[in-house]
Amino acid sequence: MAASQVTLSAVAAGYLGRPVLSGFAAQIPAFATTAVVGANGSGKSTLLGVLSGVIPVTAGTVVHRTKGWPAFVVQRSAIADTFPLTVRETVAMGRWGHRGLWRRLTAHGPRSAGWRLRP
Repeated sequence: MAASQVTLSAVAAGYLGRPVLSGFAAQIPAFATTAVVGANGSGKSTLLGVLSGVIPVTAGTVVHRTKGWPAFVVQRSAIADTFPLTVRETVAMGRWGHRGLWRRLTAHGPRSAGWRLRP
């Protein structure tokens, strides 16, 4: 087994005094794919925040074998999951950067989106 890149020992962390992780321990190997799997509210995002240094630990240690901290990019949709959009409308949203300031999409926008959807 490869040497661990990150070692967590008895880590505790949470939000506003509410513990989410308690006594968590793990060794994350270098040059390997590691999955973080669990139920909603089980601490997956908190763990990623701890690993990246965004969320401070309240107990325990996090040891990185390299300088600095790994990047942590939060990806959230600007549109609610229940917002009804077709695939074509979603692709057409990518055309908004090609229109001028305060301008509507031209007829070319939806046609261009349709072209991008063709096999």
